[in-house]
Amino acid sequence: MRESFWKKAKAFDELVTPAVKLLRIADDMEDEDGRALEPMGECYYKSFELQEHYKNLKSAEIPKVVMTACSRSFNDRWSLYHNEYQSVGWILNPVYRKHQQHTNKDVMQEFFRVLEITPGVDAAEATVELSKYRNYEGTTSLTLATDAESKLRPSDWWMSFGSDLPNLQKLCKIVMRQPISATGCEKNWSAYDHILTKKRSRLDPERASNSFTYISTRKLSGNNLD
Repeated sequence: MRESFWKKAKAFDELVTPAVKLLRIADDMEDEDGRALEPMGECYYKSFELQEHYKNLKSAEIPKVVMTACSRSFNDRWSLYHNEYQSVGWILNPVYRKHQQHTNKDVMQEFFRVLEITPGVDAAEATVELSKYRNYEGTTSLTLATDAESKLRPSDWWMSFGSDLPNLQKLCKIVMRQPISATGCEKNWSAYDHILTKKRSRLDPERASNSFTYISTRKLSGNNLD
């Protein structure tokens, strides 16, 4: 093949690879051990990186109309996809503790807005705790805590090292466990489609629900359905 083909292939690979990685992060629901992942903050940061990637990507091999379409598509999806909890996830994910979130007015406004509406969380105390967290004070300053930032899920990290920051600890537990995409629902719908089919159209709702529960339980326990 001509060298020009490979140049274009490389350019388009640079264009779409970050977007594919972001989609995989959003769609992956469990790790290798079957534990639920918590991509709330990671998806927010990767989305920001993708936006900057499109702004800074300059290649003579990619037509301008394609670049414009990608940027417009991203902005359209962002307006539908973004919510306040992602800003909270970015701030409370210990992997991103050194990031300068406080310089982003929109992020901080969304964080404080979530603080005010979250039941059981003292917004004033949580604000003080945020300062301690960002300045590496208390148990979060331990070498063990910093070493575990990238090894534990955010909620597990906060359960282990956030005992002296109880409001942020509770907030993290609530926010980080929120689903980031509809993948879980789609998987359930797919499983249910195999239960209630045209051939089984007379299956009453209660029996269909019981069958779905049985299949889901077998999958969670790792048992083979065959």
